[in-house]
Amino acid sequence: MTQRVLRFQNSYRLEARNPFNRDEVERILGNVMENHFSSIEKFDGTSVAMCRNVSDDAMALIKAKNFDRYKIIVVVTACEKFMQGICYSNKNLWDAPRDALASYVYDHPSFFAIGTCYGIYFE
Repeated sequence: MTQRVLRFQNSYRLEARNPFNRDEVERILGNVMENHFSSIEKFDGTSVAMCRNVSDDAMALIKAKNFDRYKIIVVVTACEKFMQGICYSNKNLWDAPRDALASYVYDHPSFFAIGTCYGIYFE
């Protein structure tokens, strides 16, 4: 018995119906990071594990917004403030009109955390 192969017509639609909204994503990142990191008094090993939880929670809330044709990547980095400098940068192959980025910085007296969400357009 052979299975029938489904074939779909091309939509010829080049733009997303619900595009990535940078302001809304920054607000979500800020709320999630404030909720999680406000309970930490001092940077320690659990702060690093908390980054994963923050990333997972932010990813779930952002994916719930159903940004059409976008792959979502959330990266959260935490660093202790201990009389040192840091250079934080990233390099991407970018489609400027469609791809987007939103970030939020949580600042605490003993550490800081940077949350970045990439919205990569996917046809």
